[in-house]
Amino acid sequence: MTPSTRQSEPARPPAGDLSAPTAYADSERETKASPTLLDDWMPAFLAQLAAPGAHLVRAARSDGTPLLHLFAPDREPFAEFIARDGRWTVRQGGPVPLWDRIEEALVAWEAAGNPRPIQRWNGYAWEAHGFAANLAEAKRIQYPDSKIEPPAQEPGPAPRPLGPGIGRHRKPQASGPERR
Repeated sequence: MTPSTRQSEPARPPAGDLSAPTAYADSERETKASPTLLDDWMPAFLAQLAAPGAHLVRAARSDGTPLLHLFAPDREPFAEFIARDGRWTVRQGGPVPLWDRIEEALVAWEAAGNPRPIQRWNGYAWEAHGFAANLAEAKRIQYPDSKIEPPAQEPGPAPRPLGPGIGRHRKPQASGPERR
């Protein structure tokens, strides 16, 4: 959602009147997953996979009721969320049910126990390694049983000391006006 999860794409919320497209919703229902889940990075990432480029915009009605709007990049599909008594109602419109796609991904993620990805640095970039349900499981995967000793390595050649000279990386000698 906003901010964009892709580095090359700047996060730009839709401009103009946000209430105009939401005036004519095709459906209205109670949500299965709270749209506030999108405040966390993992659900927001899943939402970007389900609806690439979608933007979540926060607003409030004149009476102070919080509103959330979800717009697709072309501004045709939309979802509007209204908080009522601790529950969220979604109104959707446009050619694609935007929230249905995202909600399906969020419900599946919650049903799986909210797993978190584990990544490892390969010396060039972070790469996916697996998923873990909690920190203990992540540590078990990242740091396997410490009782297993790594194979013994033969010592390499001894490091060579620096030779004489006054290279730029060396500290100049304080005594003597002579320089080579």
